[in-house]
Amino acid sequence: MDRPTLARALDSAAAQTWPNLEIVVVAACGAAHRPLPDAWKSRPLRLVFPEPDRRLPRPEAANLALSAARGEWLNFLDDDDELLPNHLAMLFAAARAGDERVAFSRTRVVDAQGHTLGHVSHAGNHVQLYFHSRATTCALLFHRGLVDEGARFDADFAVHEDHDFQVACATRSGFAYVDAATCLWHAQAGDSGCGFGANNDAVQRTESLQKIRRKWDPAFRRWLADAEAVHFAGQQYRQNGDEASARACFEQVRHLRQREATTAVATQGTHDGMPLVSILIRSMDRATLVRALDSAAAQTWPNLEIVVVAACGSRHRALPETWNGRPLRLVYPQPDRTLPRPEAANACLDAARGEWLNFLDDDDELLPAHVATLLAAPRAPAARVLYSRARVDDEDGKPIGFVGFPSFPVQLYYQNRSHPAATLFHRSLVDEGARFDPDFPVYEDHDFFINCATRCDFQFVDATTCVWNAYVGESGAGRGGNSDDAQHALFHARLHRKWAEFFKPLLAQPEILLYVGQQYLREKDPKGALDYLERALAARPDDINALNLAGMANLRGGNLDRAETLLTQALRQLPEHAGLRENLAVLRRARDAAAAQQQ
Repeated sequence: MDRPTLARALDSAAAQTWPNLEIVVVAACGAAHRPLPDAWKSRPLRLVFPEPDRRLPRPEAANLALSAARGEWLNFLDDDDELLPNHLAMLFAAARAGDERVAFSRTRVVDAQGHTLGHVSHAGNHVQLYFHSRATTCALLFHRGLVDEGARFDADFAVHEDHDFQVACATRSGFAYVDAATCLWHAQAGDSGCGFGANNDAVQRTESLQKIRRKWDPAFRRWLADAEAVHFAGQQYRQNGDEASARACFEQVRHLRQREATTAVATQGTHDGMPLVSILIRSMDRATLVRALDSAAAQTWPNLEIVVVAACGSRHRALPETWNGRPLRLVYPQPDRTLPRPEAANACLDAARGEWLNFLDDDDELLPAHVATLLAAPRAPAARVLYSRARVDDEDGKPIGFVGFPSFPVQLYYQNRSHPAATLFHRSLVDEGARFDPDFPVYEDHDFFINCATRCDFQFVDATTCVWNAYVGESGAGRGGNSDDAQHALFHARLHRKWAEFFKPLLAQPEILLYVGQQYLREKDPKGALDYLERALAARPDDINALNLAGMANLRGGNLDRAETLLTQALRQLPEHAGLRENLAVLRRARDAAAAQQQ
């Protein structure tokens, strides 16, 4: 904002002992900003003005800084704060336990006269983000890969946009802490209301925090379900004198451990301490039932039962009480009748005795390690739905692809996050009221898993554990001859109406839409990608990542004119970006190939 303190901030950046850095200044006040030289004390400097000329809100100025930056690692510095000379060198030298792409240090807090008031930031974990940022903006060094993946500053946050940005980073990476004070926060300066003294607006802070908690509810549920992490955060708060946050953490730990004790009592007496798993089959007594039963019985997990609901009524053949050594129960409808798909599914839920439940259509298959792979994978305590990849086979049994990948709940707006056979869910969801809705004679599984998503987190396990014979059957929800586009449109519109309140906040998160769209691109599904990326682009029409990703999705989908428009817009923002130039080159080669085929 071209305040008198800018020179002090620039001096502190230029004084870093780290040898290789650039300084990027965004003129948030527009053309009124004074000119700056191309170097500051021998450090390269670039002054970036908004186009068109205007005063930029805080998140927009931050995003312009991200777009202009050329560095592999990025570090914000407000124009009234300071970095100590060894700031960057100490963060880069920090020991990292894993692949953390964020490093932060302590910040010394000074008053208007320059006197030290104390320090902020300490060892902790992502639980802290429920209460506040993990670090001041200037104390945080982050890798540009996070920006490339969609971490941006949300224009919906006029202030506390840095807190929101840190949560976005935390959903993608761990943070490494450096136990040293490497920067100064002049907390009583400025007028944001985010500091101390006259620069503290408690009402604004509370409103922003509530908005952040609503936006990132799934992530917070996951972090706050880890009793050890919450307990550690509470201990750190107590050591640093924040009794209110400490009490909140310890109360959450007490709640979690009470729930764990209840679960332990419920699972006593299971096979070698392993929970009972119910494999649930809605059967129309097709010839493929034997194959499905064989795959359920072949599981390496030792403690399971097979429940078959005779969806065709008394016409179903009799089945033995065991199948290849596994206990089996055949359940007939009372009174006798053919059961619609949701009613047959609910009959399965009612008959199941397991702690974990898994549906298997009578024409699909589980691979032997399916259940064991899902239950053995590390998971957050809040994850009560576990899913993996499913291999898709055609009508001749030939593999043609896969479904299922890491994602977010917003994916459910367009399709299931996983194939039902690939999905294991905890029976507590059923106890809480998750059922199959008779209003959905098809896509009832999609509706059911949206219901589950309103209650818990899903966790992806990176393995292929089952087979979806997508071209078999007559539901219209598969592929090839088993696909009905009109039916799909009808029932998805019904899903959107039923769950409108659940989807509304999810669809207002461009960074999540970008992430999911990028996953579809990686899975070579440009049509799926476009649903997310075009929506993200509509929310952020100047976002360089949205422009690039939507451009590539259009390119792969054959929409060459739209692709060229978007990629050209992206390149105008970063004319020297090698990746964007290469993407346009790929587009032009595709145009040449299309023209050659027409000749």
